[in-house]
Amino acid sequence: LQDLGAALATGASLHPLDVRRLARETVLDRIAAARLTALHLTPTLYRYLLGEHVSCRQDLSAVRLLVLGGEPARAADLALWRSRFGGRGTFVNGYGMTEVTAILMWQADAASRGYGGVVPVGWPVRDGEAWLRADDGGEASVTGEVVVASPHLA
Repeated sequence: LQDLGAALATGASLHPLDVRRLARETVLDRIAAARLTALHLTPTLYRYLLGEHVSCRQDLSAVRLLVLGGEPARAADLALWRSRFGGRGTFVNGYGMTEVTAILMWQADAASRGYGGVVPVGWPVRDGEAWLRADDGGEASVTGEVVVASPHLA
């Protein structure tokens, strides 16, 4: 919902596509024809549409923002973005728990690298904090309750 609201509040147009009923080429044709500037996809759909094995003949030069979310992104997804979009624009890993994706995202540009095969989840936005709390109330190192603090939260 935040993606829809943000798009409409900034004057963007929305182009929802039922990718279950359209062929890959049709989806890419529609993205190119509409000159979409932002794509928000799951990594699985992104790989299906634009993976290395796909010969992408469409002009996707209008795309300035790629947001992946809903499942973990890999360093190979970042490399695919560089190969398909020339590293122009911004790659965003929007993966994370619903409670923190609004204040915790990782952005990449052409010079950014993954870390050991994974793409970082990110760091909190300014004035935001996210940490793991252990059962005893102290800070946890690996598992625990996710705590989010920010003036940006309702």
